[in-house]
Amino acid sequence: MVAQPACGLLGICQRQVTASFPKASRHWRKVKHAPKVANTLGDHLRLARIDRGLKQTEVAEMLGVVYQTVVKWENNMTPIPDRVFALESGDKGERILCFLEADRGTMPVERAKHDASSIARKLLAYAQTWKTGIHRSRFGISRVRVLTVTTSESRCQSIRSAASTVSAGHGIFLQTHITSGFSPETCLGCVWRNAANELGSLLD
Repeated sequence: MVAQPACGLLGICQRQVTASFPKASRHWRKVKHAPKVANTLGDHLRLARIDRGLKQTEVAEMLGVVYQTVVKWENNMTPIPDRVFALESGDKGERILCFLEADRGTMPVERAKHDASSIARKLLAYAQTWKTGIHRSRFGISRVRVLTVTTSESRCQSIRSAASTVSAGHGIFLQTHITSGFSPETCLGCVWRNAANELGSLLD
């Protein structure tokens, strides 16, 4: 089992931006229609940028990325998992890249506004990332699983329903619910189900 830093997906590990914090941040939050409560990493990034009086183009220049990348980060279009690890099959020596989503039940599964944060939006972002083949180009691994761990079966069913609507790549999604601690070492013993509510295996 090989662990990978989640920030490695974004290519921003070991980067730091230093900027001043203006007194008029509350005013700019209102002017820029910033979210009142930061529920996602994208929200935190957007608020931090606005509070420091920075434009998206300026942040992009500081980090050495293109402007569109910052837009994707702030709009949660680039999935950022809670943990990334790889499973390796003993007989075949094949690796499977796993993105862990530890669902805390605070984010709505679906929302009427497609640009608002939701589980369905995150799943769509994962599917789009899978289609680009970044797992092959960056990690040299051809197979991917997005593992969502929740604390209730009803929540699992809602997430499965959202995953089933993804037009391409919905087969990479697996869900399970547990009542105690989860770790990559115990994931093989969990009962996983796919978007079609069929029993699934991490190694299939």
